[in-house]
Amino acid sequence: MIIINEALRPTIKEKPFSQNNIIAINSALKLENKCSWACHNVENYCRNHHVKILKNYLHISDPIYFGTIQLLLSTGKYKTANVAILVIFIPLLMYLLLIKSLSLQREIKKAKVSKMSGLFLLFMGNMVTQVYFYCTNFIINLANLLGLSYYEINFFIFCVIYPFLLFSLLLIFVVQRVRLVRKLQ
Repeated sequence: MIIINEALRPTIKEKPFSQNNIIAINSALKLENKCSWACHNVENYCRNHHVKILKNYLHISDPIYFGTIQLLLSTGKYKTANVAILVIFIPLLMYLLLIKSLSLQREIKKAKVSKMSGLFLLFMGNMVTQVYFYCTNFIINLANLLGLSYYEINFFIFCVIYPFLLFSLLLIFVVQRVRLVRKLQ
């Protein structure tokens, strides 16, 4: 995320979007040739102007994509929920599942059980908005870099890749746990 955002920052010529004294990397202008904050701020702008790959599958992607957005909006703190769930909690859960699964694989070989400690992160106040802006800029920059739309990148990352990784890692964890229990018996 940092590599893409900071590598593209000097190449962006349009005036950056800003809100509450936080300055984004990308513009909020409605651009025809690339994604901007307009793709984030204006409902359906990106979907109607930039979507390429998912154009024939919007009837499938829309309920998932907009359902996820509505779920985050329903918290009353969209930015905080977005950062907490999509940027911190789910990746942290996937990381912990991956680490635990690798640990269980070692335990299966050793047939011994080990313990693992957890890690908790806390973001407060303005920092959440800054992280949210930076992550949104990453999605916009990644979309422009790959020649896709903000909508498509968001859909692929948060509605396809995240759930796939989460369920895959959960399945691996369960399989490893069963293998360990069988080996210990």
